[in-house]
Amino acid sequence: FQAIRDFVRRETLDTPGTRWTDEELDRYINLAQLTYARRSGCLTGTVDVYHNGLDDIFQTPDNYIKAKEFKLAGSDIPLPLVSWHILATEHSPRFLSDTNSDLYYCCFDYECWNQFRFYPNLDVDAGTFIGTLKYARKPEIDVLEIHNMESIAYYVLFRIFLKERMPKYLKKAYTYKMK
Repeated sequence: FQAIRDFVRRETLDTPGTRWTDEELDRYINLAQLTYARRSGCLTGTVDVYHNGLDDIFQTPDNYIKAKEFKLAGSDIPLPLVSWHILATEHSPRFLSDTNSDLYYCCFDYECWNQFRFYPNLDVDAGTFIGTLKYARKPEIDVLEIHNMESIAYYVLFRIFLKERMPKYLKKAYTYKMK
């Protein structure tokens, strides 16, 4: 974080650090990384999914942004990822109650954010390994995981512009981009 802080302080003529505290710049750096990760999907995580035996709705991890693929146990071919609205339109009203041993879709955005289910509904015992979800994830707080430091620094300058409305910061911040 220090290199980004130093760059921003040089650009804002605050090299002694009297105007922008480390905590404030760190908050902007964390926000920049989160924005970058959401837009690019460059950070990924995986989680093994087991049936809990209670219902057919599964919770995503806390650092989840969006699904990239879901592979069933023993298969190299990922299930198609679809929105539940599409399934409701194409298969309504059966798609909520159909059960079958063959899965066709991994259905996201079901009932609320960060939950998913399969179509047709699973008919397996509790503890059964279903497969592995690969997903775009959020960066860890206070850990520099995005290696495009230039974009992160320019985003911080943009945030400073929004706070202070100083055009000289915006001129430098406009170059913010994902590489």
